[in-house]
Amino acid sequence: MANQVDKPLKVLADAFKEMAVIVNSPSPDVSVKQFSDACSHLLRLFGVLEYAFKFVKLDYVEKVCFVEK
Repeated sequence: MANQVDKPLKVLADAFKEMAVIVNSPSPDVSVKQFSDACSHLLRLFGVLEYAFKFVKLDYVEKVCFVEK
C-alpha cells in the first residue's frame, strides 16, 4: 500500500484542508509560514510532473519567495 510520500496530491490537499479549518474558524489567522509550508507541497507535485510544469514551477517559486520575504 502506498504511503503519504507516494501521494503528493493527498499531502497537498491535507495541508490546505488544515488551513481551511483555520480560515473558517472564529480567528482566521493563517501565518505566512503555515501558508508557505502548505504551498511548498506544490513543489513536489511539480517534480512529479517534470517538464510539463517547468516554467510554471519557476514562476511559482519566485512568487512564494516574494511572499516569504
